[in-house]
Amino acid sequence: MRYSLKQRLTVSYIIIVIASIGFAILFANVGIKNQFKRYAIQKQEKETSEIVNLIQLKYEEEGGFSSHYLDLIGMNALQNGMTVVIKDTSNKTVWSAYEHNNGLCQAMIQNMSLNMSSYSNKWDGKYEERTYDLKLKNGEIGVLTTGFMGPYYFNDEELLFIKALNSILIFTGAASLLLAFALGIIMSARLSSPLTKISEKAQALAKGEYRERITEDVNTREIKILADTMNQLSEALSDKDRLRKQLTQDVAHELRTPLTSVQGHMEAMLDGVWELSTERLKSCYEEILRIKKLIGSIEDLSVIEDKNIILHLEEFEFQKLAGRMIHNYENDIVEKN
Repeated sequence: MRYSLKQRLTVSYIIIVIASIGFAILFANVGIKNQFKRYAIQKQEKETSEIVNLIQLKYEEEGGFSSHYLDLIGMNALQNGMTVVIKDTSNKTVWSAYEHNNGLCQAMIQNMSLNMSSYSNKWDGKYEERTYDLKLKNGEIGVLTTGFMGPYYFNDEELLFIKALNSILIFTGAASLLLAFALGIIMSARLSSPLTKISEKAQALAKGEYRERITEDVNTREIKILADTMNQLSEALSDKDRLRKQLTQDVAHELRTPLTSVQGHMEAMLDGVWELSTERLKSCYEEILRIKKLIGSIEDLSVIEDKNIILHLEEFEFQKLAGRMIHNYENDIVEKN
């Protein structure tokens, strides 16, 4: 099945746009995922550092651990997806998120696992714990153990943002595809339209129609050159056709003249107007030779049209030619007088 140039250009344009948009969305998605991974890890490290500093500050202000501020710190950390366990220097648990609200801790861990699984099937995170020393100027005051889904996790707001961003990318890709389809049709039409006219002109030339010319203004240089070349070809073929017709008329005239002369001589001799003589027969013979020479010239016409032909200028006696012509047409002259 053969496709038109317009169809091929449209399809090619759409394929290029689809590939470009696809790669752009893929790279954007991968880049966003990597950025969010780094962001999640950095955020987690920052929150952990803030928790350590806040516990140390409150311990120094109140002179020891207090469930009053530990409840606030621990529950705030739990809401951010992190479990907290604090032990003193004797390894005694001072505050534990599991003891404070174990059900909430398990629900949080399960919710984070479900969220990350829905975000990516390739996510292979697991629950991890890390320990940090709690220190003041005069020495250690205890140990902080944090638990979280590692190596990184996204909370509900972050997942919502990522999904919304993906939706925007998909919508942008679909809109770009529709725009590319429309632009592809317009661009292919602008490119194929002059080529279609040139094709129609070529078909007209094949049928012998040489008069029409391609007059449309074309901005594409190669197509402009092709259109001008087609116009020049039309002009050349038109000139050749005109010359061919003119040549046919001239050949017919040149053949008719000597044949008429020979016919007149023969009729005059047959009717007894002229006496049959060697001179009369010689005149007829010369006209026959002239016809033969003319036919030979027609056969040599293709050679004459050769660009490499070398022409030679020769002199001849015009008086002899004029005398021979008068003698050959003597009968016509006598009849007219």
